[in-house]
Amino acid sequence: MVAPAYSQKFIMVGARTGGHISNFKGIGTSYVAPIPGLQGGIFTSYTTHRHISIMAEANYVSKGGRDARVTGREIVQRVNYLELPTIVHYYFSEPESYTRYYVFAGPAISFRLRARLREEGEATRVNTSDFRGSDLGLMIGGGKTIRLSDKNYINVAIRYNWGFTEIYDFNMIGINNISNQVLSISVYKGFALINERKPPVK
Repeated sequence: MVAPAYSQKFIMVGARTGGHISNFKGIGTSYVAPIPGLQGGIFTSYTTHRHISIMAEANYVSKGGRDARVTGREIVQRVNYLELPTIVHYYFSEPESYTRYYVFAGPAISFRLRARLREEGEATRVNTSDFRGSDLGLMIGGGKTIRLSDKNYINVAIRYNWGFTEIYDFNMIGINNISNQVLSISVYKGFALINERKPPVK
């Protein structure tokens, strides 16, 4: 018996936007609270299998946290990154479906752009040199794809970016192993450059 043939070449490009909450985690950060932020960027996706695709993204992301101690003034630290995830998606339904749910995971390397420290009652201070030039993390999450037409798609995804590298470029007494942690929800608008998907031929 011959297995059904399947044309699986599918390349999509598009843009994404979303919001998130981010925080710093590590030794001595129990007083640090999350802050909201925005992110956005572009992506391309290549299908390698009926249920598997690989997506590469380039995003602008603002991460950080705030001092939640009762000190009489609020302190907020923000660090902006160029984030480059490479993510593998697994889809539960067939490519011909109008709606497809998926899960994904993959590494993300981020390059520091600019950092700002704001203390209540004082002018915002640029402190980019306090942070290392790059950050490495692991992204996991899931979402839903809606096929509007053979060329147009919308994705909605929720994901967690677990940073596991030290982000500060200096030592602080009682505070170390500080990493970025980000929970985000995003909307993707994709356009199929190449769509040769066809149902199996029996």
